[in-house]
Amino acid sequence: MKNELKKYLIQALIIFAATTLGYYVFYIRPKMRIPSKIVQIEKTISIQYQLLLTNRVSLVSLTRLDPNSIMLITDKEKLTNEISESREEALKSLRNAIMPDLDTSLPNESIKFLKELDSRTKELLKNNEEILTRQEEVLSSLSSTDKLLKDIFQYDPILDISLLDVSSEKDKIITRASNASKGLTTIRDNLDNVEVRCEQYDELQQTISNEIILFNELTEDLTNEQKDSSMIMADIISSFNQLRKVGLDCEKGLIRSPEMITLITDQTNLLLEYKFWMEKIDKHQADTLSKNEIL
Repeated sequence: MKNELKKYLIQALIIFAATTLGYYVFYIRPKMRIPSKIVQIEKTISIQYQLLLTNRVSLVSLTRLDPNSIMLITDKEKLTNEISESREEALKSLRNAIMPDLDTSLPNESIKFLKELDSRTKELLKNNEEILTRQEEVLSSLSSTDKLLKDIFQYDPILDISLLDVSSEKDKIITRASNASKGLTTIRDNLDNVEVRCEQYDELQQTISNEIILFNELTEDLTNEQKDSSMIMADIISSFNQLRKVGLDCEKGLIRSPEMITLITDQTNLLLEYKFWMEKIDKHQADTLSKNEIL
């Protein structure tokens, strides 16, 4: 009797365990996977949103730099690096993004939402990659121009020649003025080879040429001891400040080109849609919890 009872209990436990396991595998577990998939998609969207936002903010900040700021070089390099790094990281993340498989075996609200979210997210990621690809050409032109104009932004005629004593350091001033003239001539010639030119290109070339003339006049006057060089030095400093401004305006002009404005507009719209879906995900999860839906 005891053996039969024991056997019966064992059979009952086996049946109960099998039923419980089946219920978990075929009903509860599929539902439990749904929030995990939503979280995966939300993470992908969030990463792209942050990288795209950093990219856009840095681009716009470049157009607000002050040519007379002592931090101009540092700030410009920082923003340029942020743009490049955020773009490269975003592209890498997009190409490695793995969208979770859909399990639509159960017709509940979470699965319907997941299908909609999955479909739209794939479209957004495709748009994201297309925007970053279009950005490459403008950034390449900006980088090329910036490399050519870098010495202009770094050079300070006050420190280089104006603080030197004309009487005791005349030869040093002549040498430095001559080197500055040669350097500007090289920059002017190299600018002719830039494929994409900014709107300020002609003004930039003319301003460089004017500065070259002033440096040459300073060299000639000091060499021949024709007249007081202080006036020419003052003109060099004033003209060079203008040259630095025109050079920065040229770079800003590339960012403000019609193509780039369209691209930044598309970028802004994509950011808004990313934000919309992140908020929609949060709302869905909050609604799900409030209904005590089993997930």
